[in-house]
Amino acid sequence: MDQNLRTLLEGEPVEVCNNATIKPGVICSTIIPQIPNIFPIIEPLSCDTSSPNSRKYSILSMDYRPLVSYLTNPDKPPHFELGVRSDEAVVAYKVKIRTVLVLTHKLSEEDRGFPSHFKNCILCAPLYTLVEKDGRIKPSYNPLAVQNIVALKYRRVFPLPGYSLLNSQISALRLDQVQPVRVKYLSKPIAKVGDKWLGFIREWIHFYGTGKLRNKYLRDAREYLLDLMKENSSQ
Repeated sequence: MDQNLRTLLEGEPVEVCNNATIKPGVICSTIIPQIPNIFPIIEPLSCDTSSPNSRKYSILSMDYRPLVSYLTNPDKPPHFELGVRSDEAVVAYKVKIRTVLVLTHKLSEEDRGFPSHFKNCILCAPLYTLVEKDGRIKPSYNPLAVQNIVALKYRRVFPLPGYSLLNSQISALRLDQVQPVRVKYLSKPIAKVGDKWLGFIREWIHFYGTGKLRNKYLRDAREYLLDLMKENSSQ
């Protein structure tokens, strides 16, 4: 499934990383919050700090619009135990350790004028396993969708064959879930993406954001793979 992609884009995308430096192209693991459909809000039973109930909590499940009303309620008091202001809320996210690709450099010491915490954050794209190391497609994925991803059909994902270095045969970068991560929460690099493939990924990010695929090499590969899929489906 992925061999045509490897052949067209010339070579192995993932390489051994012998450097501990966190920089674009390295693959690490970190704790990633799962984006909720419904927000589970941790609500104190009392905002009176002298009350024992200020240290007891309940969970309120809210959709987007009720949460906006909750945060903009002028009568909502701050809560000091939770460390939130009147226009803030604490959400109980589910989190998972996930492999991510580092996309940006952290700010250097020469960057001035930013709050101190800015220099500790970089952008990362999470990697999701599509095909296990033994060739089995993960049960949560439709086989046709996996074929479409590998054929470069979708702008929001980019396939990354990995084999042993990623403990999977094919993974996919989720560009619609790029998020900031503090550098200190990243593991040491477990692998890296080669310079050529990192260039392809950067072009795909531009394609995702603008709808314009500037790289002719990628355009031709995408056209060929999609045509090949059509031929196979018609047989």
